[in-house]
Amino acid sequence: MKGSLISLIAVLAVLAGCPETPTETAVDVAQAREDANFGVAKTAADGHYDVAKEKCDALADVAKAACISALKE
Repeated sequence: MKGSLISLIAVLAVLAGCPETPTETAVDVAQAREDANFGVAKTAADGHYDVAKEKCDALADVAKAACISALKE
């Protein structure tokens, strides 16, 4: 009987939508920050690449090819 009561309480707790624990919330926040930091870093890197490519495009022939080749490394 005691085991059934504990199982019933557990099921009711799940159905009631128990809020997250502080530890679970902290994990979620850390993951969101990591995702945001990655997004910011990628955007910055893409911007730096675009500026460098524009500088390469301003060069002529062999210099332009060498510059673009260096960007791809």
